[in-house]
Amino acid sequence: MSENEETSNKPPPPDISPEGVDRSLIRWLRSLTIDERLQYAQDHANAVLQMREELEDPE
Repeated sequence: MSENEETSNKPPPPDISPEGVDRSLIRWLRSLTIDERLQYAQDHANAVLQMREELEDPE
């Protein structure tokens, strides 16, 4: 059996590393364009600001 055949029979690495890092999230984020990454970050920042505002003034 060749080396390539041996490595192709190995299962893929787990999505969670021994250090607790979720590799699937890293792969997903790296699949985005720079603009998409920035938009994702901006959307979350806006959500945090909105939650803070609602906590300060819950009408």
